[in-house]
Amino acid sequence: MNNIFLIGFIIILIIKNAFAYLEGSKTSTTYLSSTNKFNYHNITELVVFGDSLSAIHTNFNDMTYTGINNSKGESWTVHLANLNNMTLWNYSVSGACIDKDM
Repeated sequence: MNNIFLIGFIIILIIKNAFAYLEGSKTSTTYLSSTNKFNYHNITELVVFGDSLSAIHTNFNDMTYTGINNSKGESWTVHLANLNNMTLWNYSVSGACIDKDM
């Protein structure tokens, strides 16, 4: 009986690891609108609200920012804006409370 559980566990691990190497787009389900097609390239501005995962130490007086997050690396917000030539409006603050009960 223990051998059956062990073999089943090994099979599950093999299947799980086989799918872990696929891109998300290959394992994800996509629901496209037939009436209103989303065009990512038409987006010119990126507005971000959030906590330390999105914060880049913005000076809210003139909306300048360092572009560096708390881990001293480039934030995903700056990377996305630069990659797609978007204007970034980042209102994120480290330690901000992200809570539906606010």
